[in-house]
Amino acid sequence: NIKVCQVLMPSFVDLMKPYYSGEITVIPNSIPQTDKNIDYSNQKDKFIIANVGRLAEVKNQELIIKAFAKIYKKYPQWEVDIWGNGSEKYTQKLTDLIEELGLKNKVILKGTSKNILHELEKCDIFVFPSLFEGFGIALGEAMSVGLPSIGLRTAPAVNELIVDNTNGILIDNDIDDLVLNLEKLINNADLRKKLGTKAKEMIENYSEENVLNSWEELIKKINKN
Repeated sequence: NIKVCQVLMPSFVDLMKPYYSGEITVIPNSIPQTDKNIDYSNQKDKFIIANVGRLAEVKNQELIIKAFAKIYKKYPQWEVDIWGNGSEKYTQKLTDLIEELGLKNKVILKGTSKNILHELEKCDIFVFPSLFEGFGIALGEAMSVGLPSIGLRTAPAVNELIVDNTNGILIDNDIDDLVLNLEKLINNADLRKKLGTKAKEMIENYSEENVLNSWEELIKKINKN
């Protein structure tokens, strides 16, 4: 017999109710933590807008490329690094789009990394335009290093990790909306620091210790009953 159903995010509770009438509890995935802080200053030679995720239509990386194409000439010190592997078809689509928009040296498909937190610590803005997420580990990792993040307001899980204008920015699935908010962050180091600092603080709630404690409490409760 199923005694309790576990889901990753609070919004998934209502989604489960038509299928399960018993107790539903929220226990998220754990997110790696780091003590290092990123450099929020404008006194750097290079600035990086990052994305991490499987290269796939649902991850929507083409939105980043199309938006950056509109502003890259204004910000020559900035580039986009996209981390991850995916389907050959979508990878080629992104490669062709980068070439078509003249972004060959400005938007870079970086492949994979064995230490993505180390790579994220070198970045300045994180853009995560997924159409849907079950949780969003990559977003959580970016927030854990203190990156201000931009995600879609309509994307489940993303719109719960990001609290709009508090620890990140939520946008529509729209090129111009992304351009507007990218420029807002590019031009305001203080805002990057404000949102990134709040993101790092919030993600501490998702530490391995806290998540394990939640599981331990749930198991004790089930055994007691």
